[in-house]
Amino acid sequence: MKPSSACLRVSCFRCRSTSRLVLAAAVLYGLVAGNGAITRAEGGAPRRESLFQAPDEKPSSRPKAPPAPEGEAPGKPARKENGEQAADGTGTKKESSKPDLEAEWPYPEETWIVYRWVKDGTSVGSTRFRITRGTDRAALFRVEAQFEFNEPGRSLRFDGLSVYDAKRQPVTYDSTRRLVANGLVGLTTVAAKFEAITITVSFDEQGSPVPKNRTVEMPRPAAGVLSEDHAFEHFALLAPILALNGSGEYNLVRPSNLLTFEKTRFTQVREEETSRGKAQRWTMEHPRMSADLWIAADGSLVRYRQDKLEITRDADEPSAADPKPGTPK
Repeated sequence: MKPSSACLRVSCFRCRSTSRLVLAAAVLYGLVAGNGAITRAEGGAPRRESLFQAPDEKPSSRPKAPPAPEGEAPGKPARKENGEQAADGTGTKKESSKPDLEAEWPYPEETWIVYRWVKDGTSVGSTRFRITRGTDRAALFRVEAQFEFNEPGRSLRFDGLSVYDAKRQPVTYDSTRRLVANGLVGLTTVAAKFEAITITVSFDEQGSPVPKNRTVEMPRPAAGVLSEDHAFEHFALLAPILALNGSGEYNLVRPSNLLTFEKTRFTQVREEETSRGKAQRWTMEHPRMSADLWIAADGSLVRYRQDKLEITRDADEPSAADPKPGTPK
């Protein structure tokens, strides 16, 4: 006896329902088993991955591994003759257009990277920083920075040291600021230590009628990025992360102000020409500030614009061209 059309409809409905249940269970398992911060992949769908690491390849884009050579276990990627494993498992290393944060910064190390500050068409200051690589992965990178700003009635000298681990996560931050305004001189030192869930900030303020020494704890946000006030080097170090991860939201931490600019939105707009060649233009949006950034193909920051202020990358300088930073002028 042939099944009736009603029976066929019921059977198909059950199959579709079972498929939906299996699919939902698979998605739920993937979310529970994932690690790292939640970011958004292409198309806007949530994706769990580390903020400071390149996203995994899509399963459908991975080529099948070739048959294992004699003497090797099946399923392992092929290797080059010199023993180096290929990036895609085929024996041929592919070139990526995105920066690899685990390998190198997009800025030469042991070299002063220079940015010029221009306001209303007048040069008002500069930022210089250099990256030094150590051997301890827990404090692998030291970023020394110098900032000078001068305008009528006010001058500021800033010396900073930021320490990052191998994952580009901030470990400590120290700065000394010398502000001269209306004939008064103020000297402030800030020391911040980044723990798992808190940031401990110590202040030593001299030059005020009552010197202030205090230590304060502030919460360390998820997806937090060190972005100290007047420390433009931190924007330069954020640029390769933006180029790697794409548009998204970040929590910008300013230890000296005990503030976090939560959910600051960075959006990639389009490619434009700059004084250093073509670069991707980005917008930064937050209720308290907004700016435009231009990031080159290698992930380096080449230009920044906020209101009447323009900051552009200048020629690099060898480390020997300047005395050791750290002592305010």
